[in-house]
Amino acid sequence: MTREKGIFETLVASVVAGAALAAGAEAWQWLSPMRRRNEIDSELAEEMEGETDEL
Repeated sequence: MTREKGIFETLVASVVAGAALAAGAEAWQWLSPMRRRNEIDSELAEEMEGETDEL
């Protein structure tokens, strides 16, 4: 009985760890484009600071 309980606990821990990894991967895929877009926006803002408005 104890061995079966240990196997069950290991199985549950594996499923939980797999779900956590999947959630982390999903979050990374969602955040990566946003982070890159923020980097691009920052680069554009820096470039525009050096320019003057000539009308």
